Amino acid sequence: MTQTNWTKVIAEWEASGLTQTLFCTRNNLVYKEFVKQRCKAIAEGTFEKRQHSSKLSTITAFSKLDLHPTRPDSQEGSSSKPLAIEINLPNGINLRIPVC
Repeated sequence: MTQTNWTKVIAEWEASGLTQTLFCTRNNLVYKEFVKQRCKAIAEGTFEKRQHSSKLSTITAFSKLDLHPTRPDSQEGSSSKPLAIEINLPNGINLRIPVC
């Protein structure tokens, strides 16, 4: 691919709002080559060095949580089960944080 083509590809990535990895996957590009060419373009002044945040993963709001862990109702075997805070995120990730 010529330098002109890489300039066009990098500009398309910037406009896409996708992560570099996802953009390369969707466009059948080798990620390491994309990064190399982007760094070269930045060094030449064709593009500015900046963090590119994905529009798909931008956090738009925060919520304050007040957590007060309590032991579960007494059930058989519950005393051996450690306390934990579980957070189920919309993207399918589940966090379990032990509480001392």
